[in-house]
Amino acid sequence: MKGRATEQETELLKRTKAFAVRVIRFCSALPKSFEAQILARQLLRTGTVVGALYQEATRADSRPALALQVDLACRKLNQTVYWLDLLAEGGVVDPSQVYGLRSEAHELMAMLVPAPKPAGKRGR
Repeated sequence: MKGRATEQETELLKRTKAFAVRVIRFCSALPKSFEAQILARQLLRTGTVVGALYQEATRADSRPALALQVDLACRKLNQTVYWLDLLAEGGVVDPSQVYGLRSEAHELMAMLVPAPKPAGKRGR
């Protein structure tokens, strides 16, 4: 919440921004086919909003607001993995090309999920 950022928050802010930049570069390098560009638009939307949502979470006024933003960021990461999988499974790119982004998305989700717990949910 508002105040001084913790080390984990600072790390997540850096990593989510770097992730967005990687998604932008990946999408720029995709083939110019109709299918690739439609999927690229979806991937750009979901992959680049994660950092903005997390940044918003770090400035939340309440635990519910924090939890909501973090949940939205996790959902967008999950959607990002979906679009990456479609690109690979649809034959638009070689599966090895999405491996790094998929891995980072999963790592970010793992870092985000345990972060904030709404009041009343702790210790259960």
